[in-house]
Amino acid sequence: MHPDKQASYVRALALDLVPPTLQRAAVDHLVRLIQENDDHLGTGFLSTPFLCHVLSENGRLDVAYALLKQETPPSWLHAVKQGATTIWEFWDALDEEGNVHGFERGRGKLALPGGGGD
Repeated sequence: MHPDKQASYVRALALDLVPPTLQRAAVDHLVRLIQENDDHLGTGFLSTPFLCHVLSENGRLDVAYALLKQETPPSWLHAVKQGATTIWEFWDALDEEGNVHGFERGRGKLALPGGGGD
């Protein structure tokens, strides 16, 4: 798949664009891309809302939780540890004055299905 990025695989899997015979390989490759990125997000605003759902639906809840527990950027907990109360526009969105740009898209999709959210 091109480009060979987390976002490409997340979107293809979330939208059922991967043939069933290639789905396991696509999930395995997505996991490999995440792990090669030291369990950090490599997705933008179009793919991030689907990321944890795609992983959990394909038996990789462990990887979804690894992403959720990551504390260095790009990650959700980095923002929380910096005092964020909204999803930031950028993963490291603090400017020199400590202001952030909030971002609304996908905020409800961060919870894992069956894990207290969704």
